[in-house]
Amino acid sequence: MYKTQSPDTAEAAERAQFDILRRMGRERRWEIGLKMVDEGFSSQWKALERLHPDWTRAQRLVEWVRVHYGEELSVRYADYLQCNSK
Repeated sequence: MYKTQSPDTAEAAERAQFDILRRMGRERRWEIGLKMVDEGFSSQWKALERLHPDWTRAQRLVEWVRVHYGEELSVRYADYLQCNSK
């Protein structure tokens, strides 16, 4: 018995989606994936700009690292930026 990967997607819909993806080919799927990642990063960056309009670009970068990779790495990244800005 076929089981969909998503509980809220009908079997026929999922099969149609997979068929479309297969026909696209590897290169087109790769392009779409990269575009989605780029749009996600862009959206996150714009949100940081809205939330912290008074912050410098470096401060926003450090915050982005903190949110995605944790406090420890963000502190190390801030130190790196500080050392390389001189």
